[in-house]
Amino acid sequence: MEDMWIHPNVNKEWMKSGEKKGKVRFSHDTEKRPYLSRVELRAVSEIILSKHISARRVEPTILCAIAEIVSMRFVNGVGQCTGLMGID
Repeated sequence: MEDMWIHPNVNKEWMKSGEKKGKVRFSHDTEKRPYLSRVELRAVSEIILSKHISARRVEPTILCAIAEIVSMRFVNGVGQCTGLMGID
């Protein structure tokens, strides 16, 4: 979560919505399912790539697209595909 606070776009979005460090809440849809905003999803993709996949050049947009298609940005996934990118 600390890496998310460091990301400038996420920090700006969270500060604007009144979030405080240590007490960030997920956004929820009408059915009370938690999801990530596009800004948050982009930051998560960039963090994953910078920490775990630095050997090859992969665009964060690709991970964002996978998450959008597989889970519709829902934190717990959709149907049998659990997790944000279909990964538990």
